Amino acid sequence: MHNLLILVPTEWALFLFVGAGLAMILGNRALAGCLFGAAIALLIMPALLGTLFEALPMWALLVLLASFGFGVLRALSEIAIGKRETGAVIAILVADVIRFTFLAPFKLLAWALRTLTRR
Repeated sequence: MHNLLILVPTEWALFLFVGAGLAMILGNRALAGCLFGAAIALLIMPALLGTLFEALPMWALLVLLASFGFGVLRALSEIAIGKRETGAVIAILVADVIRFTFLAPFKLLAWALRTLTRR
């Protein structure tokens, strides 16, 4: 559920501060610290990320967008099927990507040799 913090609008920072205060009154210091830190991050991050995104080239923004999309898919998968099963799915997908990365040059070379020998 900690991934859902990115969906909270900036205007709700006041509610996070109030929640941190209530948690402190009730004696839950850990929750109060988390809520206070989240509220501060919610207020500071737009200014920092705005200048960072303006300075980055387009290809880096596309990589960041893809990683953000995969992070959202992973969070939704953790909600739907659980943390351990999501870890297993991610491990299988990473193994497939690594296998494709190592085999792609050899498949390309085999395709090139096949097309050259047909003539």
